[in-house]
Amino acid sequence: MLRRFQEKDAPACFEIILEAAATMEGLNEAARAYVASKNDAGTVFDELSSFYCLVFEDDGQVLGFGGLNGAEITRVYIAAAAQGRGIGSAIMEALEREARQRAIETLEAKASPSSVSFYEKLGFRTIKPGRYKTGKAVFEYVVMRKSL
Repeated sequence: MLRRFQEKDAPACFEIILEAAATMEGLNEAARAYVASKNDAGTVFDELSSFYCLVFEDDGQVLGFGGLNGAEITRVYIAAAAQGRGIGSAIMEALEREARQRAIETLEAKASPSSVSFYEKLGFRTIKPGRYKTGKAVFEYVVMRKSL
């Protein structure tokens, strides 16, 4: 079931982020350590509650989440054990509906290299590679866009 993010979801979302960061393409080891050190349930709650965010819940368990921050799709994560079940697509379809209701014409996402094919299947196109560095932590991503 899709629903709006609530404070009680923050611990589960935090765990999903940590799980993803451990294997996500585009992060060096310093970036993985940075993610673990800079996030906790409180910071995740603060961030996810600052924009339109949905969670996918099944039998009381959060299996994935994603957000719409202005015209940017952000923080789309699906628990590893739940991937391939259509949860990410369901979240994205709902976020796109919300964007259309807000009269947003073009969506942008900064996708991890490992999620590019997922976004391409949803009609996003690659614009350019990107990179963010803080200290020794390096985060590589791909800027993607979709016209609605």
